Amino acid sequence: MQVLVQTARLCDLAAVNDLHKRCSREARRARYHGPRDGLRPAEWRRLTDPERGSTVLLRANNDRGRVIGFASLMHLPDSEAEIALLIEDRWQNLGIGTAVVNHLASIASSLSIQALAAWIEPGNARALRIMHGLGAKVDLTDGVAEARILLRSRVDSSV
Repeated sequence: MQVLVQTARLCDLAAVNDLHKRCSREARRARYHGPRDGLRPAEWRRLTDPERGSTVLLRANNDRGRVIGFASLMHLPDSEAEIALLIEDRWQNLGIGTAVVNHLASIASSLSIQALAAWIEPGNARALRIMHGLGAKVDLTDGVAEARILLRSRVDSSV
């Protein structure tokens, strides 16, 4: 299995919305914390605006290059960034989520971002497992799990 990662562009919206159609309601709810069938053009413009952050597409090399997921790293105040991802159901549980979060962490480090944050539904065991596996501190606030990865400590601990 080979997954290609490429920078998302405005022209990719149709492929991303096609991905949404192939994802289960549960997968979309885990990503958006509510029902969602796709993204509007204005939302996709924000996600692909380099001034706001970085969004990558995940393409399956053995599935005609079809978009099987996307992940975003969006700037927050105080040298932090939010990460979020959506991966097609049949591609879950293969380590892709962990790999893409590591990829986003590398991008964030190169941009001098000090911490990554993710807001996760408490029942989203996959996302919580990924974040715990990457050393995130997770706190439950108002019914949402807030996960935070300090990038400096990750760099220090890997030396």
